[in-house]
Order: sequence, then C-alpha cells, then structure tokens
Amino acid sequence: MQKLTLYLLFSMVFIVMACGQVTAQHETADSLFEHSLQSRIKQLDEFIARFNYQIVPSGSTPANRLDTAARKKQLASLFDAAYVQGMDSSQRQTALRFISQVAGDSSKFWLLSLADKGLYAQAHCQVQYQGKKETLQLILHTQQDDKQNLRWVISAAEAPFLAVVPTDTTQFLSPVSHELNFMQLAKITEQQPQNIAAYTAPHHKVDQLSIVLYLIQTKQLKINFVQHLTFHFLQVPNFVFTVKHFERTKGNVGWLISHLAPATDTQKATYWTRGRR
Repeated sequence: MQKLTLYLLFSMVFIVMACGQVTAQHETADSLFEHSLQSRIKQLDEFIARFNYQIVPSGSTPANRLDTAARKKQLASLFDAAYVQGMDSSQRQTALRFISQVAGDSSKFWLLSLADKGLYAQAHCQVQYQGKKETLQLILHTQQDDKQNLRWVISAAEAPFLAVVPTDTTQFLSPVSHELNFMQLAKITEQQPQNIAAYTAPHHKVDQLSIVLYLIQTKQLKINFVQHLTFHFLQVPNFVFTVKHFERTKGNVGWLISHLAPATDTQKATYWTRGRR
C-alpha cells in the first residue's frame, strides 16, 4: 500500500509540473510569476538544500524536517519532468526505491554535501587549439586541505583531439635496438611523430590531463569558456545520478536530476571508464 501511495504521488507531482500547472484555480499574473520563481532551482547549492529538505521552494525552513512524506514529495519534484515522462516501468521503480531510501524515516535519511567524495563536476569547455575551436571536458571534484577549506580540483580531461593513437600498429622497435643505442628513436620522432604510440606498451593509457596542462602552460591551448556543466553524484549507496540545468517555458526548470541508475560500489569505481550520461 505504501509503495502504491508513493507511486501515485510521484506520478502526480510530474503530471502537474510537466503541464506547467499550479494548485490554485484562480491565480493572478503576480502569483503565477511568484510560483515560477519559487519552483526554479537557481543554483546547485539550492538543489542540495532542497534535496536535504533544509528548505522548501519558498526558501523557508520546513516546519518539520523529519516529515518523511513531505520530503519524498520534494525529492520527486527534483527530477526533470521530461526525463520522468520518458521513464519505463523499471526506471520508475528505480526512482521510487531511490526516493524511499533517501527520505528514509524519522530517524535516518540521506544528505548531500559539496564536501562528499562522490561528487564530480563535468565541465564542457570550448577551447582554442591550433587555430581551431574544439570541445574539451574537464572532470573536477572537491577537496579539503588541512584546515578543512574546500576547493575544486581538476582530476581528469577528455577530448578527441587529445587522443594519441598509432597510425601504423605494425611498427615496432627491434629486439636488438639496445645494441644500437636505440638509434631508431631519432628516426621515429623525425619521420613518424604521429605514430609514436605504436612503440608504447599495448595497454598504455595516455593521461590526457597531463597533455592539457602542458598545452596550456606552453600557451598552445586556451579555454575560451565553459559551455555547460553536468554534476555526477556517486555518494548515495546503491545509486548514481546526474544533475543538469534546464531552461524552458513549461515544466520544472533549473538544476534537476536528469538521469538515475542503480549502481554497485564496483560499478561506481569504474564510472568514468564505462560511460555515463
């Protein structure tokens, strides 16, 4: 019965949001504008505060932060309405499990923090490289120093133009190259620099962040601006979810959950190598 009630609540919240409706039947233009402002999640900090049920859409503190039903309703409102409309039955059940776990009960519930180790920002950047505009993704996470001061640090970089792949995998260094002081290396770097990856170990993985740091330091690459951000939350047990910013005329707007998936600790450990949304 509890699952059915939550399911109906979850559905009703998004039917209302997707249609851009409000609860009152006769609202003035001012009240509609006020409702729009309140429903908009303007910053990630505000998303986290609403997720934690520290504030309600009006910006005030909830009358009872231990009200599990009210928190579940607010958690449901943090999902992108278009994403929910496209959910299949399995995805909807995953969302219901997620909401139930996060809201918990009056003695235990889950909270988010910028200091969490499982929080990552994915910055989609437009950059200038060799006279051309390219797209670069930087992965950042938060870190605390010895004085508990919080800061964002760059932990990885990804871009097609940074890929270092061999053009001819049949090339190799002779097993007697050492007897000739590896003279072939000079020829390779002079005549086949684009194929240098062919001479590395088969499973060698290029650290693209190191390439980015070098290119920026030598003024060969410039970050023009960050086009948009995606935040990845891995800290909630059994789940991973992403948050993006949505701007539109109907439905809920601002920073909202754009994707949710069940995940084990092992899957979370390989999150950046197995693909994400």
